Amino acid sequence: MVMPESERKKILGNVEASEEAIKGMIEVAKENEEVREKIIEMLLENMDKEEFKRNLIREALNDRELREKIMVEIIKKL
Repeated sequence: MVMPESERKKILGNVEASEEAIKGMIEVAKENEEVREKIIEMLLENMDKEEFKRNLIREALNDRELREKIMVEIIKKL
């Protein structure tokens, strides 16, 4: 099924507008602690924490330097 050009432009326009809004929020958050806290709160509310942990572990294990640092910390705790 082919999407009509008008629909595609509408969707792409919404994506670009959303990206610009997010970029603006990030710039404001760099200077404003209240905005930063709100963004963090929104992310935490919508985040699947278990999936985040799995992704974090997967990425850490794929990164050689990070994997070595983790192993050193584990050995220190033993």
